Amino acid sequence: MTDDPDNIVLRYLRRLDERMDRMESSMKDVAAELRIIKGHMAGFMQSELLQDASIAEVSDRLDRIETRLDLSEA
Repeated sequence: MTDDPDNIVLRYLRRLDERMDRMESSMKDVAAELRIIKGHMAGFMQSELLQDASIAEVSDRLDRIETRLDLSEA
């Protein structure tokens, strides 16, 4: 008997093991891509903060210029 129950179980266990290996590899790829995305998001957020600071600085300077020139909105 070549297909006794032990061989069938072993065959299925090997298949499951192969699938688990592929899933593990896929999960590692997904984790690496997620780390890359997080890095890009952190860079984007830092750029956004710098831009906000620049806009606030320009706004403050404009307010001072308007005050010195005695300009006001009616």
